[in-house]
Amino acid sequence: MKILFDTNSIIYCLEKKVDLINYFEERNYKILLFEIILNELEKVNAKKHKLFLDIINNKKIEIIKTQDGHPDEILTNYAQEKNCAILTNDKILKKKLSLLNIETFTVSNKTIKKI
Repeated sequence: MKILFDTNSIIYCLEKKVDLINYFEERNYKILLFEIILNELEKVNAKKHKLFLDIINNKKIEIIKTQDGHPDEILTNYAQEKNCAILTNDKILKKKLSLLNIETFTVSNKTIKKI
């Protein structure tokens, strides 16, 4: 199975020191990151962007180039097409993913959980 990360979940995990990379690697998920998500992270918080790049630098994580568009739409469309799960804390996106029957994870209280 493959997993995509939304920007807000990356930020939360960095702030709360939740090891999202190892969590999903231990469960045999292939981690895919969209370039647009990394760009959004850089715009929101340059320090967290650099920290996240340092964390993923030695990991086997595929960075996917994307065209311009809204990150949530890009995540959702890709997840539907390629049968991927998504990690997000965005309430609206979680509701949409539920309606589309896309496997969804969230992070709260320093814990990643499937919803």
